[in-house]
Amino acid sequence: MPLCPSGSVPKPGAPPFVWLTWLDAQPWLGSVFAKLSFLSYLVPPVLKEINSFCATDPPQPVAPTNADIVAAATDPLKFEALIQYLKDSIYWWVWSNQCVCLPSTCYSILGQPIPALPNSQTNGVGPYDQGMKFTANAALPITSFGVRDLNLAGSPSCDIKLWDMTAGTLLWTQAIVLSIGAYTEFVCSTVTTMVVGHTYALTFRWLTGMTVILEAGGYGGMSNTAFSSAGAVDNYPTGIGVPSRVLNTQADPIQPIACTGGSPPPSPPVPGVTTPDFPMEASCTTQDVCNLAQQTLQSVTLLRSMLDLVQRRVLPFAWILGTPHVGLTGTGVVSVQDVIGVSVDMTVPGGWGSTAETPRRLIPSAGSLQGTDGTRFSDNTQLHYEHELIFFEQPWSLGIRYNFRPGVTATLTPLLPEP
Repeated sequence: MPLCPSGSVPKPGAPPFVWLTWLDAQPWLGSVFAKLSFLSYLVPPVLKEINSFCATDPPQPVAPTNADIVAAATDPLKFEALIQYLKDSIYWWVWSNQCVCLPSTCYSILGQPIPALPNSQTNGVGPYDQGMKFTANAALPITSFGVRDLNLAGSPSCDIKLWDMTAGTLLWTQAIVLSIGAYTEFVCSTVTTMVVGHTYALTFRWLTGMTVILEAGGYGGMSNTAFSSAGAVDNYPTGIGVPSRVLNTQADPIQPIACTGGSPPPSPPVPGVTTPDFPMEASCTTQDVCNLAQQTLQSVTLLRSMLDLVQRRVLPFAWILGTPHVGLTGTGVVSVQDVIGVSVDMTVPGGWGSTAETPRRLIPSAGSLQGTDGTRFSDNTQLHYEHELIFFEQPWSLGIRYNFRPGVTATLTPLLPEP
């Protein structure tokens, strides 16, 4: 069944993007992570846009057993399953910290939306705090609150406060901006789970000149799964401390909203594996790290030089032209060293056979080239074009042996690797 039957959304204040990296699995898996840490670098980091990330349930990690971890050394399917477990654990941990299930059932004390309370319009002569008290019937979280018909009269904002009247404490203050007449719900910056039997008060801060439309008489209170004994309350005239003056039968257009199912579902169980931790250094000092970094740098430098050498001779991006050898005919050897190829320019007698394409392909070939160390030769390369580049795969060659057909004259220019 779905983890969030009513869907899920980002938590208030969640960033627009989140990274999923192997570091995120450690806080949840704790000591178990040390047994799987050797797989960490096989999990690539992933960047997620927060709305699409939170829109669906997270995967449920399938916990491995001791046997699974042992089998992963030889069974590729078990090995992939361990990597997937880490990926799912990362996803779960980030999701549980950045996303929340939408509530399935919500409770209020005046209804959603709050109906118009046209009995009386009151002018603020504050400052003091006024609102609605209520008693908690269930240990549900207050996730949001609703307000209507409160005119700020030019003030930039209004402070909303939640008080625990039973404990005699102010739980939080949240500044809001709203429009007169409109019913507006606000997500609580701080979510408070109610203590059953405690009486709370949700108030707005009166400032001189503000107005509110309220029910001045005839409000008899209400009761539901979350709340009971609702009624108006304030801390007039001092405006200091927990509201304690109860205004019988009055109702103010402000209310808490408590919802079920509005938090992340519980985490899957952490596997109870007992295999030994992946072996690490018993101790490590700053000098140990520096020594290891120096060794790594030396190895990387050597590897870079070897890769450069291979690239410049096997996959050259460019080359250097050597000294041209002109007027070559018949058979001979051009001495070279560390050559990667040769540029060939030939002239052939008139009437030599060729194709009709451009450039024309000479048929038969006008000659061939081979690499040689002085005693042995590579396979030959036939020359079919009057201007041609030939690349050797024999960096050991000390010479280029040429064989030209009668009447052919050529210039050979060695191609040398970049320094």
